[in-house]
Amino acid sequence: MRHCFLSIVLIFSVSPSIAQTNVFPSNGNVGIGTTNPTAKISFNNLEDHSDNPDGITWYNPNPLAYGIHRTAGAWTGPNFQQLRLSWDTGIILDPGILFGKSYVDIQGAGLRVTAGNVGWDTRHEGL
Repeated sequence: MRHCFLSIVLIFSVSPSIAQTNVFPSNGNVGIGTTNPTAKISFNNLEDHSDNPDGITWYNPNPLAYGIHRTAGAWTGPNFQQLRLSWDTGIILDPGILFGKSYVDIQGAGLRVTAGNVGWDTRHEGL
């Protein structure tokens, strides 16, 4: 009996040092893969030496089919990882029409269509 009691005491005295520790900063921020979240939701840094497409998914069987994630590959220039928004059943960009900035603003090196059709001011694709 004494041996069993000592084993239980030993387990409980060691387990806090090997248990997972969660950090809840007083500023209300939440971190995933980071212990110092600086935004309401912070992910691990881009230069974390991971080549994985980390991100958010809505479909666990195929997380890259429905989600927002960074692309796979190294975080090195000039071809850094990119942000990818994928939704296999389609994506609608609807900025509305009521306000001065009710539009989709594409900045940078332009818009590139690599596959499929482009429809311009039409309800039917095919241009």
